[in-house]
Amino acid sequence: MTRKRVLCISYQFPPFAGTGVFRVLNFVEHLPDRGWDPVVLTVLPCHYERGTALDDGLCARVNGSARVHRTKCFQGIDAMLSLRGKFRGNATPASAGQGEAAGSPPAGKGLWQGVKDAVTLAYRIPDKQVGWFPYALSEGFRICRREKPDLIYASGGPWTSFLIGLALKAHFHLPLVIDFRDPWMNNPYDELNVGFRRRVNCFLERWCLRRADAVIANTEPLRTLLADTAGSGNKCHTITNGYNEMEYVGLKARASGTAPLVVTHVGNLYGKRTPDSFLQALTRLIDTGRLGTHEVAVRFIGHVDEVRIKNLIGSHPVGAMVTCVGMVPKNQALDMLFQSDIALLIQPDTRLQIPAKLFEYIRSQKPVLAVCGEGATQELIEAHGLGVVADTDDPEGMEGAILDVIRQARSAERVVKKDYLAFEAGALTTQLAGVFDGFFPSYPQTKNG
Repeated sequence: MTRKRVLCISYQFPPFAGTGVFRVLNFVEHLPDRGWDPVVLTVLPCHYERGTALDDGLCARVNGSARVHRTKCFQGIDAMLSLRGKFRGNATPASAGQGEAAGSPPAGKGLWQGVKDAVTLAYRIPDKQVGWFPYALSEGFRICRREKPDLIYASGGPWTSFLIGLALKAHFHLPLVIDFRDPWMNNPYDELNVGFRRRVNCFLERWCLRRADAVIANTEPLRTLLADTAGSGNKCHTITNGYNEMEYVGLKARASGTAPLVVTHVGNLYGKRTPDSFLQALTRLIDTGRLGTHEVAVRFIGHVDEVRIKNLIGSHPVGAMVTCVGMVPKNQALDMLFQSDIALLIQPDTRLQIPAKLFEYIRSQKPVLAVCGEGATQELIEAHGLGVVADTDDPEGMEGAILDVIRQARSAERVVKKDYLAFEAGALTTQLAGVFDGFFPSYPQTKNG
């Protein structure tokens, strides 16, 4: 087998512990077995944004699989705010909050806030990680000169990684593969992608799509959209997210028939991702006697707004059914998922996206209750018979969906499907290596697996 080398540009890489890291990590782990030796360009852990979750245990999965180059990243907005704090100090004027109408901005805030907002939006072109560009580009030049990769792979978001990849491609004349883990211009969670910033990002997305040699999307609807913008469907491919079988070694499912049924949501809840409609439907089922408080227990693993949940539930008995676990290492989260009966997915208003956690749910073989609208997530769940889909704007439908998924979890005739094998990291990496190999038709084909 003729071995080849790929430069992988990814802002998110271990010990970064966010969901977005696992797609690239799985690829890097499995590429050597498919004839590709990865060299990774990423960020120093001390230069991630404040509050970034880290898991040093993930670094062990990289040892022996790849050489990793880490650089600084200028966090411009954080630096600006820190500078402002030094000038203003921590003292609060004695008159603050006095004599001001409720809801009115504090005196002196208007000018600073206007400047801050303008700088914030400008600094987010293409995203707030743009401060990584000069450091990564400089290191990328050194890597390309010394290690001479055959191909460049860039994972986004952040979209800054695409710009780094394009600059290196132009100088070294290497094939570039860009991988969209999320939509860029059609992401409902990027509320700041408006006005001038949106116009510039629209141009940059088109520029990246037209100049990349291959484009990968993690859902078919997203691939179709990107192909239209790229002006070529031939270079656009779909490779879904997936799971790594090694993470599931030793995990055991919960004994059937154990009460209460445990409903588990894994992952952070933010923005439009709220448990409100699910919890409200749960309270109505209890109030109408269709469900007892002793029958179901709900737990949220990850960052959630506990105050919001408590305010929503109040003194209702459903409060005793809900537990907020908080952040835990991934292996512990997967163990808790296996020790559950139902997997809860909350993904509203995302027509083009499928959350990575769904593939972990698929591997766990738990029936899924998906709170989502029409789109890629609903299509995947229905195509593979993974569970029940509920619309957040349909209260009665939500109640029915909860009862349906409970019946599925209790059913002794539930069929264990093998569909999950198609989403295993090794199988997905074989697809990626196939895209890479397409640029080198004279090389021997790498093995499948």
